[in-house]
Amino acid sequence: MKTTATTSAASTTTAAPSATSADVTARSAARDLGAERLNRAHWEAVARGEPTTWEELGAQPEGVTVERMAHPSGLWLTPNASRPGTSDQSSSGASASASGSDSDAVILAIHGGGFVGGSATTHQRMFGHLAAASGIPVFAVEYGLVPDHTFPSQPDTVFEAYRELLASAARRSRDQAQPAGERRIAIVGDSVGATLAIGLAARVRDDGLPMPAGLLLASASTDFEAMGGSYDTGSDPFFTREVVRALADGYLAGTDPRDPAAAPLFTDLRGFPPVYLQVGAEESLLDDSRMLAERLHSAGVQTRLDAYEDQLHTFQMTAGRTRVADDAIAEGATWLRSILNV
Repeated sequence: MKTTATTSAASTTTAAPSATSADVTARSAARDLGAERLNRAHWEAVARGEPTTWEELGAQPEGVTVERMAHPSGLWLTPNASRPGTSDQSSSGASASASGSDSDAVILAIHGGGFVGGSATTHQRMFGHLAAASGIPVFAVEYGLVPDHTFPSQPDTVFEAYRELLASAARRSRDQAQPAGERRIAIVGDSVGATLAIGLAARVRDDGLPMPAGLLLASASTDFEAMGGSYDTGSDPFFTREVVRALADGYLAGTDPRDPAAAPLFTDLRGFPPVYLQVGAEESLLDDSRMLAERLHSAGVQTRLDAYEDQLHTFQMTAGRTRVADDAIAEGATWLRSILNV
C-alpha cells in the first residue's frame, strides 16, 4: 500500500512537515521479514567489525551480460533481451558494450560504501537487477577510495565517466555516418554514490553539458554533519553520528563539510532534472533524504521520495532475494524508463 504524505513527521507517513509539498510517500506493503533479516544482519555484522560479503546480499540477475572496462574503469551491465520500446541490446562486441549498446539511453551508476569501501563489483548484482528490470544498459563506474583518494578525486572520476558516455555516443554517430543524437543518461547512486550523483548533476549544469534525464538515489548520504533527528528515532545498528562524521572527515580531508561542491544539502539545486529518492524508514540517514527532498522542492525540482517501512540502509542490495528490494528495483526501473522515454 502506498499513501501520499500530507501530515507531520510523527505520523506513519514518514514525511517531514516542510517536505509535504513534494511527492513524498510511505511504502508499507506486507512486512518482508526476509529483507529485514538479511540487511539488518549485514549491518549488525559491520557494527561488530566482522567481515561481510556485500556482493552476495542479492541474487545474481538473469539475462545480463557483464563486461569490465578499463577507461573509464567500471562494469557495463547490458540486458540481453530488449524490453518493449527499446532497441535490441548487443552484448557480443566490445565496441557496443563500450558505448552502452545501440541504445541512446543509458544509466550511469555510482556505488556507495562510505568512500572507504564498495566497488562496481560489490554492487554488480543490485545494478544488474536494475538493468534487467528496466531493459536499459548500466555503466557502474569505479572510483578511488579513502585514504589514497579524497575529495575532489571521486567527483572528478564520475564527471569524466559522464563525459565519456556523451563522447562515445558522438563517436558512434560519426562511425556510422549518422546525425549526432544527444545521449540520454540517467544517474543512479546509493549512499555516498548519491552524494556524488548530486555533485555530478550540478557540475554538468555549470559546465553547460547536456543534463541527465533524472537522478534515482537510494539511501542518499547528503548531510556530512549528521544533523538529522532520524539518528535518534530509528533502529539502525551501524550508522551513528560519529560513524558518519568520521567517514565524511576522511573523504573531505579538510574541505568544509558545507562546501557546495561537496555537500548536497548546500549545493545549488536549481535547474536539476527530476529526482526520485528511496530510503529505509528505519535507517539513520532517513532525514538526509527528507532534507534533500525539501531543498529540491524549494528549488522547483520535480521530486519523489519513497520511505520503505522496516528497512535499513541500501536494502535494495538484497534484490533477487527479497520482495521489498525487488519492489523498489521495479519502481525505480519504471521511473527510469519514463524519464528516459524508452
